[in-house]
Amino acid sequence: MKAIVNGTLYTVAQGIIKNGSIIIEKGKITAIGQNLDIPEEAELILAKGAHVYPGLIDADCKVGIFEEGQGPIGNDTNEPIALGSQLRAFDATWWEDVAFDDCRKAGITAMSIGPGSNNLINGQCFVTKTSFGVLDHQVINPFAGLKINITGTRSNNNDRTLDIAALEVQLQKAKELLEKNTKLKEKGEEPDENPVLDPIVALFTGENFARITAFANHEISNALELAEKWGFPLVLERCYEGHLVADQIKKSGAKVIAGPTFVNRMGKAQNLSLKMPGVLAKAGIPVALCTDHPIIPSENLTMQAALNCRDGMPEEEAIKAITLGAAEILKVDDRVGSLEVGKDADIAIFDQPLFKVKAQCLATLVNGELIWQKDEEGDCSC
Repeated sequence: MKAIVNGTLYTVAQGIIKNGSIIIEKGKITAIGQNLDIPEEAELILAKGAHVYPGLIDADCKVGIFEEGQGPIGNDTNEPIALGSQLRAFDATWWEDVAFDDCRKAGITAMSIGPGSNNLINGQCFVTKTSFGVLDHQVINPFAGLKINITGTRSNNNDRTLDIAALEVQLQKAKELLEKNTKLKEKGEEPDENPVLDPIVALFTGENFARITAFANHEISNALELAEKWGFPLVLERCYEGHLVADQIKKSGAKVIAGPTFVNRMGKAQNLSLKMPGVLAKAGIPVALCTDHPIIPSENLTMQAALNCRDGMPEEEAIKAITLGAAEILKVDDRVGSLEVGKDADIAIFDQPLFKVKAQCLATLVNGELIWQKDEEGDCSC
């Protein structure tokens, strides 16, 4: 049992609690608030003067599949296959990547790891925690989106029209497979398995969702049209010109993993703007932020959020976009994303409010266990 005592608690779901405490038992938050009765046996984490947040979440990155300091051999982001729905980022993840440690030091307790975007259908994403260890016990959602790209980073250099047509062929095949298997089940027979089409079928059954990379406003419109026509849940990724079609996105019900916007316009959308996430959030569109590590190192997630906040995103929305908002989009909000009774005790403690330039993470907890604590003399590895 642990107790974090006398901190400023940013619950995200229920406002800010000053001089608040959190009681943790068996990896879960069991109590939160002011003037709690702290059990005598609890290990105390003194947070007076500190700022306590839910563990931060990077909604899209390549930590573990584009390993730090390994060169080309460590880059497993893109495979030479145009239709790679059967590929899983999980299978390519190297759990000893030093970037995981960087994330722990930055208060990041969960992240969505996914493949690159060089192909039309790139593969399946998953959500993992950043605590020490490997494989299954870390993963909290193995079905965190099928990554699709209809924009300008494809290696095949196809016209967008050709790629959309090719995608629709696969959607039609998947729909026909679903109809066939539905009839087989009704007859009490075993459904057919198809490793290539099954991940697309999951879009129609609601077991997964499409994560479509779209930069420019016309590409965003294409993605929205596809989702409406075929009836699958959609999360727009990158969405660099989303502020130009915010009304259209809002009407569609699509969600957005925005950014990284802290990059130049070279090879990106002409109207890329740090204001985009704020415009979408103010329009009532669910927004999460990402680094697309290593485009921006994942440990700089808060810097990305702070710059979006500087350029118009309300502070509470910027915090939500890297905590509960990200958890909701990634379908893990039943466990993480906010400081609430019953949720996993994934917590980040900072010495200053999150978006202060000099804010440093003092401690990071996952499932109530300390996975990072700042030395009193600092933490310099130089």
